[in-house]
Amino acid sequence: MFALSLPHSKSFLFLSPLCSPSTPPPTPHSNYLSTSHSNYLSTSHSNYLSTPHSHYLSTSHSHYLSTSHSHYLSTSHSHYLSTSHSLSTSHSISTSHSHYLSTSHSHYLSTSHSHYLSTSHSHYLSTSLSHYLSTSHSHYLSTPHYLSTSHSHYLSTPHYLSTSHSHYLSTPHYLSTSHSHYLSTSHYLSTSHSHYLSTSRSHYLSTSHSHYLSTSHYLSTSHSHYLSTSRSHYLSTLPRSRRSPFPAARSSALRRMSHRPMSVGALLNGLLVSVVAALLWKYSKLSEHAASLEEELHLTRQSQELSEGRIDYHAALLALQEHGTRMVCTGKMHTDRICRFDYLCYCSEAEEFVFFYSNSSVMLPNLGPRRFQPALLDLSSVEDHNTQYFNFLELPAGALKFMPKPVFVPDVTLIMNRFNPDNLMHVFHDDLLPAFYTMKQYLDLDDEARLVFMEGWGEGPYFDLYRLLSGKQPLLKEQLKNFGKLMCFTKSYVGLSKMTTWYQYGFVQPQGPKANILVSGNEVRQFAKIMMERMNITGQEDTAKEGDGTEEEQEKEKREDYIVVFSRSTTRLILNEAELIMALAQEFQMRVLTVSLEEQSFASIVQVISGASMLFSMHGAQLVTALFLPRGAAVVELFPYAVNPEQYTPYKTLASLPGMDLQYVSWRNSMEENTVTHPDRPWDQGGIVHLEKEEQERIQVSKDVPRHLCCRNPEWLYRIYQDTLVDIPSLLEVLKEGLKTRPSVKKNKAASTVHPGRVREPQCQTSVQATNEAKLTVSWQIPWNLKFLKVREVKYEVWIQEQGENTYMPYILPQLNYTFSENIKPFTTYLVWVRCIFNKSLLGPFADVLMCRT
Repeated sequence: MFALSLPHSKSFLFLSPLCSPSTPPPTPHSNYLSTSHSNYLSTSHSNYLSTPHSHYLSTSHSHYLSTSHSHYLSTSHSHYLSTSHSLSTSHSISTSHSHYLSTSHSHYLSTSHSHYLSTSHSHYLSTSLSHYLSTSHSHYLSTPHYLSTSHSHYLSTPHYLSTSHSHYLSTPHYLSTSHSHYLSTSHYLSTSHSHYLSTSRSHYLSTSHSHYLSTSHYLSTSHSHYLSTSRSHYLSTLPRSRRSPFPAARSSALRRMSHRPMSVGALLNGLLVSVVAALLWKYSKLSEHAASLEEELHLTRQSQELSEGRIDYHAALLALQEHGTRMVCTGKMHTDRICRFDYLCYCSEAEEFVFFYSNSSVMLPNLGPRRFQPALLDLSSVEDHNTQYFNFLELPAGALKFMPKPVFVPDVTLIMNRFNPDNLMHVFHDDLLPAFYTMKQYLDLDDEARLVFMEGWGEGPYFDLYRLLSGKQPLLKEQLKNFGKLMCFTKSYVGLSKMTTWYQYGFVQPQGPKANILVSGNEVRQFAKIMMERMNITGQEDTAKEGDGTEEEQEKEKREDYIVVFSRSTTRLILNEAELIMALAQEFQMRVLTVSLEEQSFASIVQVISGASMLFSMHGAQLVTALFLPRGAAVVELFPYAVNPEQYTPYKTLASLPGMDLQYVSWRNSMEENTVTHPDRPWDQGGIVHLEKEEQERIQVSKDVPRHLCCRNPEWLYRIYQDTLVDIPSLLEVLKEGLKTRPSVKKNKAASTVHPGRVREPQCQTSVQATNEAKLTVSWQIPWNLKFLKVREVKYEVWIQEQGENTYMPYILPQLNYTFSENIKPFTTYLVWVRCIFNKSLLGPFADVLMCRT
């Protein structure tokens, strides 16, 4: 720390590199201590501290910068306060018999026995054995050539410390004492008709119509001494011949000098200290800027750790600050809404998403408080589950100034919840299928999009399946904390499509198929095919042309048919599994293979199932792998004692989807003696010992689990986790009755799911036969698309309704016209609708209604 002080003065100047002034020195246009087109405070062989046509640093009719017995700031042939070799020539700023910038027994900015501010071949602003503010071969507080040693430039380099129209090295309260401001206030360094370097009530260092060394607010105050306080001079002393060794004498001498011209040495020292202050301030600002750049670089690296792509961090931050967050959603209700966001942020400390709004923000739909009734959208595909709701907090974009700098995720992101990643049925039905088709719905959610799971679960046993959806590693909620306190997703989609789900789990009503299933087997099979490709699995051909191949090849294919039995090792065991395998092989004359999720990789299981003719398993999540079965295969689901197969049908519903082309059979153990229960297990594995004794007895004697809501019904858990001894005769009987055809994967084509168009040219004719008898003839032409299709069965449905009545008469007809006479009244108007039906189940649209009057 540097400190300047004077005896008996009331003010001190402290200049520390650790603290910057409260008001930093202004530096517009940068460059210090000069004006353009002028000599820098002096030139050789010229008046000192002057410019053409003016005498500076002098008083009228007096010697320049001098008093009797001494000359100030002058030696022949030297430059003062100039650019090259400034503040340094031999014998600069010194007079005979005295040293300036010091007092007796006390040295300012140096010590005795050394030259101040300049000696030949010595270091400036230094003391013997130590260097102040600089040493040779060292750079202090600045770039090369700042405050350096002899034979180098002092207080200047090209364009440093000089240029026109700039502020110089000071602000209010620099180099000041109590009751006076030094180097500050307006109109300094110049007034007209004033004495140069004069006493109080005069302006210093100026001439009329000119400002030197500064703009407004520099180097003086009106009616005060410059670089001094009343009755004392700063940074200057008396000549040696008049110096008293005693403080009182020095004070008296100083009082006598208070009205003399001020010491130029003091002025120079003040300017020098101001230069140091400015350089320190500039250094602190550069350090702050460097730290800011380093932080931005670190955050950019963090962003790039998340993505192989590069991001312009500064541009992203500017976009967030200026434009805020933008949101556009599809869907009318929170249950079917998916939203796209630009610059949606997540605060890991608060565990909240943040919407930064600005004048450029967009929020559609703008729901206001309805956004919380109950939520903006569902994060998972499970409809209206209160643990799956999504919303965000709102903040003005200006709040970013007070928050940690964000880490930006440059990837297009799909933000969602996994419903239950530990259960294979939920993984496929609730997560993978919906995510897959949500990504198909939006083109920029391609294979390089990143999935972010916000439900808070760990990876789970099937995390590798989620990795198949994208080429980039999915992120878990817990991992977001590793990338900073504030993460911002440059572009993200939030929510999942529910169109691919076919089952509801009983949160509102007992479980069963969804009332409005929107997915077909074709979409499920397309998904299964792509998942198999990403697991490097080659499946069996789903279709085969009739008559292809020789009889020998067909016999070989028949021998290659096989049955797969899922084997469980901990719960819901098939107690006579070996016997069941032998019975199936003998009955169907096929090989029987067993697979186990506990012992085999999932990919190897899918490889086996994709070519199987039949799949056997106890009720459980593993049966969702039926979506990999080839067309024509059969799914056989086994249920423990007291569990009704008609109440738990997720896999029956899957197999029955149009286009899946699977057969489905269920078998139920009806013999209580063939079951083994486990009441002592934990409650989530069927244990009931935690219940009251009466409730335990009731559950143990029950013969049918009643319908119930999800998810912890103890009676359901007690029964579903039983082990079962399969009654093989009854199973084979059910298979014979349930299987319409012998399961085979070689002779089945994909069933057509093409719907008929509207019938063309519908018309009606009427006739009255008698007062109580009439006829109505309706005719039409085939749908246009039927000309290009091979359809096994084509029928037409006709509805006839008497005008004004609420009931209608339906008819199914094979031909293109028909005359109706039964229940047709004379002088009555009838409404007639006609549509086409393919293969009994594929319904076409009704043609325009006909109005026919008899």
